[in-house]
Order: sequence, then structure tokens, then C-alpha cells
Amino acid sequence: MSIVRSEDCQCAGEATIFDLAKSKGVARTQFSVDRLPIHQRYDAWADSIGCIFEVSRSRSMQEPFHASVGALTLGPLMLARTRSTGQYWRRSPWKIARDGLDHYMIQLYLGGTQTCDWGGGSLEMPKGGPLVYDLACAMRATSSAFDNLSLVIPRALLGPLLQFPDAHHMRALPAQAPLVGLLREHLILFDASQNSIDLPQVRDLATSVVHLVAACLNAETEERAIPPEQIASSQLMRARRLIEAGLWDKDLGPTRLAGQLGVSRSRLYEIFSPLGGVKGVIRDRRLAAALTLLTDPATQHLSVRQIADRCLFSPTELSRAFRARYGVSPRTARHYGLADDNGFDPQADSLDRTYERWIRQLSNLFLSPDGLQTEPGQSAHSGAS
Repeated sequence: MSIVRSEDCQCAGEATIFDLAKSKGVARTQFSVDRLPIHQRYDAWADSIGCIFEVSRSRSMQEPFHASVGALTLGPLMLARTRSTGQYWRRSPWKIARDGLDHYMIQLYLGGTQTCDWGGGSLEMPKGGPLVYDLACAMRATSSAFDNLSLVIPRALLGPLLQFPDAHHMRALPAQAPLVGLLREHLILFDASQNSIDLPQVRDLATSVVHLVAACLNAETEERAIPPEQIASSQLMRARRLIEAGLWDKDLGPTRLAGQLGVSRSRLYEIFSPLGGVKGVIRDRRLAAALTLLTDPATQHLSVRQIADRCLFSPTELSRAFRARYGVSPRTARHYGLADDNGFDPQADSLDRTYERWIRQLSNLFLSPDGLQTEPGQSAHSGAS
């Protein structure tokens, strides 16, 4: 098993972006609850957007609910345009540890307002400028009815290009800065031109936008202060990354993790206690990897037994744990995940929930049993010559 490390990307960062862009290409999907009966819309939305955020509404939010996500992949990146009514948003430490998303999200509000709170304070969504989320860090927010664009970039692509990769959570980029203005125009242009973007253009677009984001974030050379709450959670964040790095190793467990972190086993258990324990988090991450392998067209040649073996389960263990976690069998998940771009949700198969699978797959582009997959059957270190 291998992962893409910062030092690897520094040597071959552009090649990695190019190869992934070439293999993943352009794809589009549209999710909307607006055709559902009004009383079903919010629950369907909360279940779907739960791939990233925990959401809620108060009784004072009386307007009829609507929500839609139009998503576009640009190679290893995803751009989403989201419209919805007012609601509360949250990424809690529990959510972060459970879903394993390790991406940056660059969000630009085209309409509406949002107030965000995190360990470093609170801020209003900047006027005309993007806001940076580090999805490995906790936050909560309140939004009005809104229309926004969100660019999702895996940390393995953007992090190595940043001077201070862990110091950008909830960073508001000033709209008046020239580079930020250029980034804003890029995002709007990508959304407006998505139907005319084709595969030959993806390589250049994916690379240029990642480097433009890096330039915007590196424009201020001084390291930003990391809030105490974020520092306190650093052990959990590091532990989660160690779990991702060792996910395919059968020896991964509390003893090894404690040694890698330099903490006692009792301290490790304390860190993971609110999340259901170390072994529970490892199991859930392996189940998430199994879900990705089941629903990714690139791995549909693998049998359920082979996927169970890759994810270090017996077939019986996978079936039992998968049903307990997702409410369906692995075979049912595969059927709904691969059928005509339907998202994974057999209870609501009239909704196209493909973007949820894409979010999960971004997490697995740089981490798989066979290393980084640039093209089917090819690892990161075997494709370039």
C-alpha cells in the first residue's frame, strides 16, 4: 500500500494532477429535492448533504424548503453549485473522524449570507470573495437562502503547494486582491461553461485552478495563528491521517497508533472515546473504502468477496457490518451505485445522488490498496515515463 506524500507531490505534483485529470475526465450530475412532496424534501436533503455536513433548521425558518446541487468534475477536482433555503450547518469532530474527508473547499457566495463560527472566532461570508474551508477542521454556520459555488480540492493536491497547509481554515480571501478576483472569475466561468468543457481541456484546467488557489493562499507569507481549539484537536487529526495511511494494513490497531502518535494507549482511547473507540473508527473507514470500491465503475470487475478481502473483512463480516452501517447489503449498494449514474440510495432512487459518491471517491484517489490509481490498473509510480 502506498500513499501520495507531500514530498512525492513536490517532485511530480503536476504529473500527478495531469494523470488524474486524464483518467477521471469530465462528468456532470444534478441533484434536486424540488420534485419531492414538500414534507419529504428536507429529510432527503439532510440525508444527502450529510456526506459533508450535518444540517438542521429551526421552527422560525418557515419558507418552503428547496435544495439542489449541480456538480461537475474537473479531473481530480469537483465544482458544485448549490442553492437552498436557510439552515444551520456543522462539521463536528465526530463527523470529521467518521467520514475521513481531507479536502479543502473554496466557497463563493453568489447570493445570500452566511455567518460562520469555529475555534478561531466568527465571521461573515465575505462579499465577493471566497471563503476557505479545511474539511479536516470543525466549524458551524448559519445561512440565509443562498446560491453558492464550492470547489473541492483533495489535500494531497493542494497541500504540498502551500507554505502553511494547516493554517487556512475559515480564511476569507479579499475580493479586491487581483489574484482572488481572477479565482472568482475562474469559478464563475467554469460553472457557466460546464457544458462546453471537454476531456482535452481538463488537464490544463485542473492544473491551473489548483495553482491559482495556491497562489491566492500563499499571497500572505506570514503564518496565521492556529486557534487553541484547533491545536487541541491536532492529535485526533494526526491519528485520523495515520489510520488512512495504514488502512490496508492488518496490523493497524491501538498499539501501533499509540506508538506512532507518541501517546499512551489510555490517552489514545480518551481521544477516540467520543467517536466510539479506535477500532470502531478503523472499521468505519474500511467500510467507507468498501462502499467506494463497490460503487466505482473502475472497480466493478472486482467481486464482493475480493472487495471484502481488500478491505480486510471476511465476506460474512463485510455483509453484516455493511448492512449495519448503511442499511443495505454490499450487493444492493453496488447495484444502485453503478446503475445509470444513480446515487447510492435505494430508498430514493429517483434522486441522482452521484455527487455524494464523487466526494467519497476524491478521498480515495490518493489512497487505495494498490497505491494512487492514475488509470485502471496503473499505480502512481508506474504510469509516467
